[in-house]
Order: sequence, then structure tokens, then C-alpha cells
Amino acid sequence: GHPAVVEAVAAPPGKPILSLVKAPGSGTYDEPLLVTDDGTSSRLFVVERTGAIRVIDGGVKQSTPFLSMGSVSGAGFNDSGDEEGLLGLVFDPAFATNHTFYVSYTRTDGSLQVSSFTTATATADTAGTTATPIIDILYPVNQNHNGGMLNFGPDGDLYIGSGDGGSEGDPQRNGQKLSTDLGKLPRIDVDHRTPGGPAAIPPDNCRGCPDSPLPEIDAYGLRNPWRF
Repeated sequence: GHPAVVEAVAAPPGKPILSLVKAPGSGTYDEPLLVTDDGTSSRLFVVERTGAIRVIDGGVKQSTPFLSMGSVSGAGFNDSGDEEGLLGLVFDPAFATNHTFYVSYTRTDGSLQVSSFTTATATADTAGTTATPIIDILYPVNQNHNGGMLNFGPDGDLYIGSGDGGSEGDPQRNGQKLSTDLGKLPRIDVDHRTPGGPAAIPPDNCRGCPDSPLPEIDAYGLRNPWRF
């Protein structure tokens, strides 16, 4: 409730000056946890943990959700816990032409699911409700520390934040086990995915863990990569 205070200072050579700007958008939101853009327009997209993605266009929240997980057949969406629900959203770098975006969410079976969706056009304010699974990471013990962050790297690959599954001190040692995707940073090549098959694995994956039996792992030893 306090106004942000920004101090204007001279930036070191080659460094930007950062400031806080309030994102435009009327209306209220249900447990918002991420604001992002599609890279092609001035629209903003607000992710609500409870399962909806809202569109802000021209500073106005649109009445119809961009996507509602309750309308996705077979999603098994679950937001019953404080850390469960719709957790991540990223638009494909080629969204302007392939109209594809990716979300991460928790399922009723205790897993973190990453799926892709498409829109009819790059300017559509609603998305299709058919999910294409990308990766499913099972959390067999606890339903917290799910991670959930999604982002594309400068290499064009999709990076996925997966938490260790929770409990104090990671008692299952999941972050250190190379036999599980828990507590890891999976990295996949979505551009070379076989239709209906798994995503392609970059050849230089697991740069710090070459003996891992899971080729999608690119980094390990993480606690809860909720945002990066």
C-alpha cells in the first residue's frame, strides 16, 4: 500500500537506470502472480494462480479470460494448496507466426505439467483449449515447492523451473539426485519436437551433470525456482 520511491542516480558506464512503472490495467484479479507480454503487441497478460490468464488491452482488463484451465479437457488442474495452481506462462519467441504459448500448472496427481496452447491469430484475445503436453514432472511426496517458472533463453530453448518437492531441508535430497527432474532446470528444444512425441533435447544439455540418465536436465541442485 506504500508508494514506490525511485531515486534517480547516474548510471555507471554501460549500465541502465532502472525505475518502477505501474502496469496499466483496471479491474481486480484473483491471486495474480505473473504479468507478461506476447512480444507482438501492447497487451499484457496476467496469470492468476486459481487458473485463469487475463488480458489487459489499452489499460482495460478484458471480461473474457484469455485461457481458463477449467475449460481445458483432461487438464486435471489443481489449485487446492497455497503453492499449487497455474504457475507459469511464456509466449513462444515466434508467437507472431506460430501463435503458440506455454503454461505450467499443478495437477490433481501431484505433478507439474507443462503444456502448449495455440491461438487462432496473434491478436486473438482468447486461446484454444486443447493442451499439447510437453513435460510432466511427478511430485510424489509433497505438494509445495513446485517451481513453475518458464522462459526462453537466448538459445531459443525452453527452460523450466522444477522445485524439489518441499519439506524443510529437502529431506528426499531431490535437488541432488540426477535420477529425478525435481529440483532441476530442464531445458528442451520445442522447435524440433516430433508431432505427438517428446520435445527434442539440446545436444549440450546437462552441462554440469554429464552422467544424468535424464537428458532434459540442464542444471540441478535447486530449491524452488519460482521465478528467474
